[in-house]
Amino acid sequence: MGQIVFFLVGICFTSLAHLLLRFGMAKFGDLFVVKEKIISDLLKLAMNPFVILGLLFYGLGFLIWLKILTIFEVSKVYPVMVAVTTALVLIGSSIFLSENVSFLRCLGGIIIILGIFLIFKS
Repeated sequence: MGQIVFFLVGICFTSLAHLLLRFGMAKFGDLFVVKEKIISDLLKLAMNPFVILGLLFYGLGFLIWLKILTIFEVSKVYPVMVAVTTALVLIGSSIFLSENVSFLRCLGGIIIILGIFLIFKS
């Protein structure tokens, strides 16, 4: 049971990373529009707390993922990881980023979650 909780924590970290990076980039604006701004844009990104936190959570999620790969079959955990991350980002982007989540997106999320059950039943 502890391994599954560890796996879910990794998924939550990765999902949170997506949301933090999106929020940080929404505040940042366009990236590398002009070649001459690459260095200044990189410096601004390095000081953006949401981008920094997003990268931190990505790193933590990656380390957990490496551990998960030593425990479970990748053919089972990868689809689950992608599906749950997709569902969490869909929900989180609606709640925290006020993104428009249409009926079709919700239906797609439900189908993804149902797919998770099929993978675990096989």
